[in-house]
Amino acid sequence: MVIKEVTTEKHAFIDVNKCVLCGSCQEKCPESAIVYDSENDCFVVLKGRCIGCGICIKCCPYGIPELRDII
Repeated sequence: MVIKEVTTEKHAFIDVNKCVLCGSCQEKCPESAIVYDSENDCFVVLKGRCIGCGICIKCCPYGIPELRDII
């Protein structure tokens, strides 16, 4: 029997329709993966930098960030 190993990585996602722009996630991100997009007035996650640690989730007082699988 052959067993395939399936691995998934996770990255942060911020719902721009719910985010209140407090900046807590950006301040605490150890990889500086969350940046403010002034053109669209929202925070975005740079997926190439995000390591999926979940610190943004823990520090957001509004519970907006979430981790999503990268398949």
